[in-house]
Amino acid sequence: MTNNLDYIAIDFETANWYRNSACAVGLVRFIDGKETDSCYSLIHPAKMYFIKEWTEQIHHISYGDVKDKPYFPEIWETLVMPFVNQTPGVRLLHITGTCLICL
Repeated sequence: MTNNLDYIAIDFETANWYRNSACAVGLVRFIDGKETDSCYSLIHPAKMYFIKEWTEQIHHISYGDVKDKPYFPEIWETLVMPFVNQTPGVRLLHITGTCLICL
C-alpha cells in the first residue's frame, strides 16, 4: 500500500445478538480511495436462532437463506483471508468482540 487511502471495509450481518451468529459477510477493497473490488457470502450461523425483527426489517436474511451455506471458518479461509491477502500491504491487525481492523 502506498498511502492511507488503500483499505478493505468489512461488514457482518448477524442473526441475533450472539457473536457466533454471523449470517453474512461483505468486503469492499478501496485503492486510492476508490472502490475496486468486492465480495459477499451468506454464512450458516453456529446458532440458528433468528430474531424476527432483524430478518424482516434490517437485513432480510432468513433461516432458509443460510441453512445450506458454509459455516464461518470455511468462509473465513476460502473468501475473507484470500480477499484480504490480494491487497499488498493490507494485513489483519486485530479482532476484539465485534471489531475487525485491517490496515
